Amino acid sequence: MIRFRWVLFMVLILGLLFSAASLGTLRGRMESLGAQSPTGPVWFVTGVEFDLLRFEQSVSSYVLGQNNADEVNLRFDILWSRVDTVRFGEVGRKLRAMNVETDDYTTLYEALQFLEERVVNLPNMFDPADRDLVVGILEEIRRFNVPMRDMSLDVLEATSQETKGWRETLLQIAELNSIIGIAMALSVLLLVVVFGLDSVQSRRTLREKESLLAEAQAANVAKSQFISVINHELRTPLSSIKGAISLINGNAVGEVPERFRRMLTLAERNCNHLIQLVSDLLDAEKFRAGKMSYNFEQLALAPFIRQCVAANQSFAETFGVRIEAGKLDENVWIFADEKRLSQVMTNLLSNASKFSNTHGTVVVNVRSDEGTAEISVQDFGRGIPKDSIGKLFERFYQVDSSNERERGGTGLGLSIVKSIVEAHQGTLKVESEVGLGTTFSIRFEQVEAARQPLEAISA
Repeated sequence: MIRFRWVLFMVLILGLLFSAASLGTLRGRMESLGAQSPTGPVWFVTGVEFDLLRFEQSVSSYVLGQNNADEVNLRFDILWSRVDTVRFGEVGRKLRAMNVETDDYTTLYEALQFLEERVVNLPNMFDPADRDLVVGILEEIRRFNVPMRDMSLDVLEATSQETKGWRETLLQIAELNSIIGIAMALSVLLLVVVFGLDSVQSRRTLREKESLLAEAQAANVAKSQFISVINHELRTPLSSIKGAISLINGNAVGEVPERFRRMLTLAERNCNHLIQLVSDLLDAEKFRAGKMSYNFEQLALAPFIRQCVAANQSFAETFGVRIEAGKLDENVWIFADEKRLSQVMTNLLSNASKFSNTHGTVVVNVRSDEGTAEISVQDFGRGIPKDSIGKLFERFYQVDSSNERERGGTGLGLSIVKSIVEAHQGTLKVESEVGLGTTFSIRFEQVEAARQPLEAISA
């Protein structure tokens, strides 16, 4: 019996060695396959074609008065950057390896150099006197539409030729995987026969629990360190950078050339976005850990809402939106932390502004009803699909991530709103219809109808 066990043990060792060798071969094949992936060239080449069309569209919209020179310059910079990447980066080397001619990109690059001064010097709004200049830009760009489309087709054709090789590689991997599966099945079977399924499973479970516990502890330490780094190593430098850029933009160190002001404005806007992201991450972690502190006091809602409307008006104006204080019932008081409730209103008003139509209006109302106070924020913008409403308050969830990248957003704002409202023993409600707008309503107990004293709520 003992000799039999030794024989089984040796067979098991041989099976495991074979499995290890097979897994090594499989890994090598997968790495080779990943190195040959054509996704990059196709994505970048079609991206150049797309950005060329976007730039042409922005120039046409500029002529029609639908945008300004800043939008044209932005699309021009993006197109130039994309062409640079295709010509000189890894994508260019891949295209040459695929025997795809890239002379058209060189010609396009030279054309962009020729057009740079004209595009940069466009007046902010279209002047009919500059029509010939703008038409010249359009004609110069449009002559590349067909070559860029042909280039995309050439790349797609070249990548299709590689597909045959990948298919053969995948078939080989599938065959090898079958052999590995058989070897592993035999190894597991022998392991069960020699040592007993129950004892092996119990030891394995114990080791897994110990490993999970160690990983959880390590993750907790890493998370704390990460939050500390965000707080001390990111927020302070970002604030300094923002202050410096604001001073330069404000001509504190001398007159800023107009061609630089656009880049400085973009840097300042992105810096504000990063600062908001850091603050949202810190707040979200405090809420998750239950460490957010509150200072509850009696708060009159009507004057508070007027302050919030005034504070957020300038942000709304950047989207061509106006915030109005609608019907505000006076003498409505609640127990609240004014600072945190201001954070709630800022999030709701900024969201309503970003997703309203240009020249639209956001209306804020306050009303009281049967011992409760309700704040509502109503916009008349695009609305929210019904299948997305239930996910709105999840962390990092965005109804339209592409639009969030365009208009700014972290995906944390509404989750923070929900946490603050719940800490105030309030309720949050969303009503929306696609194409007609969205209304967020927050309901609190009034001071006169509160079932708990201030001390109990603060605790």
